[in-house]
This record gives sequence, C-alpha cells and structure tokens, in this order.
Amino acid sequence: MAEVDQNKLTIDRVLVDFANNDLIIEGKNFANGTVPSVNLGNLHNLAVTAFNTSTINASLPSDFVHADYRLTVTTGGNANQTGAYD
Repeated sequence: MAEVDQNKLTIDRVLVDFANNDLIIEGKNFANGTVPSVNLGNLHNLAVTAFNTSTINASLPSDFVHADYRLTVTTGGNANQTGAYD
C-alpha cells in the first residue's frame, strides 16, 4: 500500500456561488506555501479573496459561463503544493 503524504494539497469539493460570482474550494493544506494560485480552465490566477488551510474563496468573472472545467490550485513549486480537480 502506498504511503499518503499528509502535507499534500488536496481538493475535496468545489462549489460555485453564482449569485456572488464566488468559487469556494474545500480541501486540505491550502496554507502550505504562498497565497494560492487558482486556475479554472483558461481562467488563470483568479483573485483569491480569502483562504485558510481548508478553504479558498476566489472571484469569478461576471461573464463566467457554466461548464465543466479543470481546476488547479498551487501554493508553491513542490509536487505536494499543487492539486487538481476535474
């Protein structure tokens, strides 16, 4: 059985608050480096409005189109500081 890295950035759930154009990302180890960089599809470096170790809030553009996107979060250059969610 493979050993799990307890410090790895992990994205568990993603919610969209369309009324406020907010992206809410829930997971683990979001405060393990720098301010998170949030990319959603071709939208790069969304404005992070708040974050702690388990939640990130980021702003979506007002013209955001509802669709399926790949989400990536990065807090540094190490492999355990990047996570993705499809």
